[in-house]
Amino acid sequence: MLKHGVCGIALSERWLELVATAAIASSATLADGRAVRYGLRLAAKGVPEEFAVTTDGGRDVMPPLRRTVVGGYTIELRPNRALRPPPTLRLVDLPPHDEGSCSLCSGPLRLALRPAVARVLLRTGRTWDIHYNISPMDPDGHYLLVPDISDPACRRRQLLTRADCEARSRRGISLSPPFLRPAHAR
Repeated sequence: MLKHGVCGIALSERWLELVATAAIASSATLADGRAVRYGLRLAAKGVPEEFAVTTDGGRDVMPPLRRTVVGGYTIELRPNRALRPPPTLRLVDLPPHDEGSCSLCSGPLRLALRPAVARVLLRTGRTWDIHYNISPMDPDGHYLLVPDISDPACRRRQLLTRADCEARSRRGISLSPPFLRPAHAR
């Protein structure tokens, strides 16, 4: 498993705690009408693995992982991608922010219902939260780095503001590995 961190916080350890307590999971309805619960669980060796089971008996319905190598690069189609919630609009097509319809602010997948992976307080006094991403879900960890959504000013359209960039780059949010990609609450 990759080791992830932010501002000296070991996200990987917190990730494993959340997986072990079945916190990283959601529900969906398949095309044939069956209700399923899907997410991550710890495999026998303590390594996170994806699962999808019917809610009326726990029958495994996880599609197989599809993997191929192209030009020396491994390409995987994660099985749980088929179970994710329906797509939202493209960012450029989003209407003004409405907390009532924003999936990060309201509804069954809202961030307030998810246990946070970590919280970072910057020297500027600004707080950022690290949440797990419910879709796509990656066994090694997939995070959302969002401004503190308990602050009404941060519950806004998904966009990176100048203040966001300054807070993250010059004032103390250091990420490891460096390719960790942020997403913002809209």
